[in-house]
Amino acid sequence: MYTPKSIPIRMTRGLVLVAATAALSTPALLFSGCGDSSNDTASTQPLVIKISRPAPGVVEIIDGMNDIGAGQGVTSAPSWLDINWASIAQEGENLKFSIDVAGKLPDTMQPGFVAAESGFLLDLEKDGAPDWGIYAAFTKQGWSPGLYNKKTKERIADAQFPGTFTHDGTTLVFTIKSSVIGSPKSFKWFAYTDAGIVTDTNGTMANAGDRIGDQTVANDSSAWPEYP
Repeated sequence: MYTPKSIPIRMTRGLVLVAATAALSTPALLFSGCGDSSNDTASTQPLVIKISRPAPGVVEIIDGMNDIGAGQGVTSAPSWLDINWASIAQEGENLKFSIDVAGKLPDTMQPGFVAAESGFLLDLEKDGAPDWGIYAAFTKQGWSPGLYNKKTKERIADAQFPGTFTHDGTTLVFTIKSSVIGSPKSFKWFAYTDAGIVTDTNGTMANAGDRIGDQTVANDSSAWPEYP
């Protein structure tokens, strides 16, 4: 069994809490569906990330190393929760969303974990609130993709996911037709990882995860980067 490398938690911040799938319904996780958590608060600090646009329709962001945030009781977290970079690229009629992490993605649930999730939130209207969530949930059944419309509350997951999803090595890649989300020409976006971790023998739960930009939060797009 592969055991992921763990890294020490260097900071504590408002939790991401952005899970968007019924698979992550364990009450202790407090997952509220793509960024509805009242625990996540905005910051007035500047967004510290490295943004590049290497080609038309492509945006890539390099994230800081070892900047996983965690709840009380979490002292270390696996390196596959630490985002290296995330990108969005227009490829013909498709939008390609990629997240690369610092450690090899596991294929099976590790001891001490209940569930995890990685993905993107999109604010197409640029009105401060996310409109769509594109995510991969990691449970005992493995990785499975989903698409969540926050306006209508419609959720399209697993075999019904309207696109392709791969997870290979350290990279998760989602590809969907741009028309599925209204063919936006520009939008704000947020990339994240999040996991529920057991912190003691009593089964106490806390979250750990990373996001693009330590000052960004899931329920307020004011500090999110823009595409393209």
